Amino acid sequence: MAYADFYQAVQSDSFTQRLAVACVRAAIDVLNDSASAETKQTWALRVMASISAPMAMAQKIIWYILALDTTVRSNLKSASDAQLYNAVVAVILDNEAVLARVSE
Repeated sequence: MAYADFYQAVQSDSFTQRLAVACVRAAIDVLNDSASAETKQTWALRVMASISAPMAMAQKIIWYILALDTTVRSNLKSASDAQLYNAVVAVILDNEAVLARVSE
């Protein structure tokens, strides 16, 4: 994957908007799970804090998604909604180090 492709994905409103919706979906799942860790709950509440919060979180996590999720990285232009959601869960929610960083 060329550097220009990564940069175009980061700058793409469509990709970032879809990632924002994946964040909202993941946040809803976390908030509906009373057994979720406090760090996950905090992240979910930040995602849901305002109309612009999901997009801000998507912009905050996009490089982590591209760096750590091989499925999304190899299918930048054709990643499905499910693949984006799975990337948010795997890269952000299931990775304590990344979750702590993006929850600051």
